[in-house]
Amino acid sequence: MKWLEKLANNFARSLEAESQAYQSGFSAIGEALDIASEAELRPMRSALGDSPEEFTTEDVIVPRASVLGMNMSNPQEEMPNQRIPKELVNAGFDTFFAPSNALGVGLVAKGANKVRQATQDAIEYFGPAAGRGGPIASMPNYIDNYYGPTPPNPDKPIRSAIGTGTDKVVSAIPGVTPEKVRATRQKVLGMFNWGRRSVTEGIEYLLDPQARATYKEMGITPGSQRHVSRALADDAIHKATAQVQYTSHIGRQAGREGPIAQEVQTIMEKSGVTDYFAYTNGSYAAAIKQGKLYPTSGGRKSNMSADDLAYIEDHFGTVWRTPDPKGNRVKFKDDEGTILMVKAPGIGTKTGDHYNDIIQAGGYVGDLYKAFTKYDGKPSVEQLWKELKKASDKNVEFNALPKGERNGKTRWTLKDGSSTLEGAKENGIWITNSKAGRAYTEGGINYIVKVQPNGNIFAVMSDEHNFLESIPAKIDEGVRRVTGREEGASLISQFEEVLPHRLVAVTPPMQANIFNLRKQLRTEGPQISNVTTGEGAVSRSDLEAFAGARPSERGMLIEQQRNRGAAEVLGGVGMLTGGNREEERR
Repeated sequence: MKWLEKLANNFARSLEAESQAYQSGFSAIGEALDIASEAELRPMRSALGDSPEEFTTEDVIVPRASVLGMNMSNPQEEMPNQRIPKELVNAGFDTFFAPSNALGVGLVAKGANKVRQATQDAIEYFGPAAGRGGPIASMPNYIDNYYGPTPPNPDKPIRSAIGTGTDKVVSAIPGVTPEKVRATRQKVLGMFNWGRRSVTEGIEYLLDPQARATYKEMGITPGSQRHVSRALADDAIHKATAQVQYTSHIGRQAGREGPIAQEVQTIMEKSGVTDYFAYTNGSYAAAIKQGKLYPTSGGRKSNMSADDLAYIEDHFGTVWRTPDPKGNRVKFKDDEGTILMVKAPGIGTKTGDHYNDIIQAGGYVGDLYKAFTKYDGKPSVEQLWKELKKASDKNVEFNALPKGERNGKTRWTLKDGSSTLEGAKENGIWITNSKAGRAYTEGGINYIVKVQPNGNIFAVMSDEHNFLESIPAKIDEGVRRVTGREEGASLISQFEEVLPHRLVAVTPPMQANIFNLRKQLRTEGPQISNVTTGEGAVSRSDLEAFAGARPSERGMLIEQQRNRGAAEVLGGVGMLTGGNREEERR
């Protein structure tokens, strides 16, 4: 067995050599740290310890208790006290209290203090609520192919028109066309890519000090700046503007309170005719009256009655409903903490062509024109109502068809208050519909139009900024149906914590005449100049200024300090793990 003895001796000598090497290395590190920390530790030792050289000049005695309450070695005697050598105690205190000590605990203490101080500086400089909504405001506002499929690519006619092999197989199912398969595939892929980008942007906001400083100090996120820049590269001014509006809306919905950069204010002043304001019953009518936001006719303001304004306000306050955590659809007017914004109709601007959304593309002008011409342009209220009632009933039947058969579209109908002749005589003749909007901030819009026997119409368009809320609501509903759980996946309840305020944007009343509109529809579409607009069109230079905005050096420094402190905390914790390689890989 000499070979085993020889092996054991060699192994013992190698361990001894390795141990001596480690001891020498640690000794060298300790000497270097002692020199670096001594100047900082001497006043600390004097204040808290026994002398400038040591925190304690004696060993520390700690009473030790037995688990069973007795000394098992000698039950007649008490448990001996635990003696901690003073060298170990002093080394521990030196490690903890020396900010420059890199043995772990010192870094943790130093880093935690730095984060705490930077957080306080951020609150004092930016405000306590300036960062609310930052990660969500960084997300892209538009989901490719979610609102409709991309047409076949002329550069790849076969691939884009036919799609994948899977598309061909699925399209063999009766009632399923290759176009529907391709649209579904594009929609799913668009959602996936949007989700991936959104997560990336949100994480970057949380980790990047410049991102946090930009949002807290300016109401802008680098993510939104990138989305705007991409849209500008494609010359999509409308899409770039919508991204700015989205970022601004999210800040308000999240309850952000902080500075707003002039670059944002300029674009939002051109997007709306009022600032955001808390919604209460009657606040829309008050805003129209206070701002004199009535349409003009023949150079004169066409004042709408208080009843008409109240009718409009009740309509958009009722038609916009959002599911609560239990799936109940809550009316906008009945919810708490709601926000309203009166937006520019968009004539001649790039902020959403809302006038043409409900006039040119509203789908009712032809029906109205037929009703008027049947009575030589001068129908009575009863005659006009009867003709519109016939058309509305047909549209109700169309809207009742399966969504696939009507391509997901709906047609205008008489509003409930006008569905009877008595109601029409009391309230006036009002029609309404919901449809896809042409602005990128609008997943869908609703319009309400008052039709008068003289051919004049007054129209108002509204949309709730619920781009994100609709996604968790659908997931919650799906989980609720499968599991029966009252709150589904509880996504809505979590989302309400992040975006507690609902926001509806609504236009002021817009006026037109059905006979003039009919003529215009035969040409390039209606043009109108007598509606209230914002401060002109959003320009490329406005958007480039937004994309190029940067925070101040002071704001950057505060957020950088938080990152440095966090890095030191993580570094200290990593060192306290003992350098385990598997832990480092995690």
